[in-house]
Amino acid sequence: MSDISREDEDLEILRQILLGQYQQRAQDLEGELNHVQAQIASLTLRIEDKQALIDTVTPILAQSIQQSIHDSKGEMAEALYPIMARSIQQSIENSKEQMVEALYPIVGRLVSRSVSEAMRDLARRIDEQMRNTFSTDSISRRIRAQVSGVSQAELAMRNALPFEVRRIFLIDRETGILLNYLNPAPTEERQDEDDDSDVIGGMLTAIRDFVQDAFGRGEEGELDAIHYGDRTILIETAKHTYIAVVATGITPAGYHGVMRQNLYQIEDRFGEVLRHFDGDVSELTGTLRYLTPLIIDSEATDRARESVKEQTSDQVRSALGVLLLTIFLIVLLVLFGWWAYRTAGG
Repeated sequence: MSDISREDEDLEILRQILLGQYQQRAQDLEGELNHVQAQIASLTLRIEDKQALIDTVTPILAQSIQQSIHDSKGEMAEALYPIMARSIQQSIENSKEQMVEALYPIVGRLVSRSVSEAMRDLARRIDEQMRNTFSTDSISRRIRAQVSGVSQAELAMRNALPFEVRRIFLIDRETGILLNYLNPAPTEERQDEDDDSDVIGGMLTAIRDFVQDAFGRGEEGELDAIHYGDRTILIETAKHTYIAVVATGITPAGYHGVMRQNLYQIEDRFGEVLRHFDGDVSELTGTLRYLTPLIIDSEATDRARESVKEQTSDQVRSALGVLLLTIFLIVLLVLFGWWAYRTAGG
């Protein structure tokens, strides 16, 4: 019996020697497995809990976006632009009142400053002209005002706000398709605007139709002008087409008549094409010759104005010369009469 117990002890010692390290490894693996299962359970809970997932991902996502912006700003801006644009548009649609209240102080100050600067600039122009009240230019302006039948103040205001044509559109009346287009003075700024000329033609047609439907009430009549800021859109309408002239300043008297006359010439010259217009504008390139006369070149206007001033100044100088000569002759006659009287009395 003692020998058997001794053998069992020896077997146990041998088992521990042979399998002890594997048992310890199995226990370690079991502990690691329990730890991994606990982590998986924690992650599963976080994934199912949206708020916990947001709290976990937000710091990493913010750092990732910051790093991406730092490494490639252009690519990030291009990728985020559609999302940001849509988000801003949706925010404006959903909370217009809040957006207006938020932007009102900024926009109000900008508009107020712009209006104040424009009024100061206008006041400086008028003041500069009024300071020359007794100059030759003032005398010529008075003569021109008398001949034109307007007051000197109206003439001064007109000179302070010179008329300038910025763009001319010839648009199909029914479809709103842009038939021809003229940019009198192409610049980098206006070149960017040229890309939107087709869209502008359609928008103008939509505005005309809206005004006609909303306020026409079955009566005959057409929209003849749209005022936006310092610009005016002058409109003349015929049977198939209409002309829209974008201009600044005070519209000269009779300008609408010139627009109407040239528009009627277009209708007469291209009437057959316009009656069967199918969207092909290649046959209407010749209409440009009828749009060009609508341009009023500011430099040419200034030169004409200077020419008128010079002619008026010459007339004033001639009139003053005749007046002085007349006064001189009267003085001579008076002196001669006085001398003759003294001689006869002596």
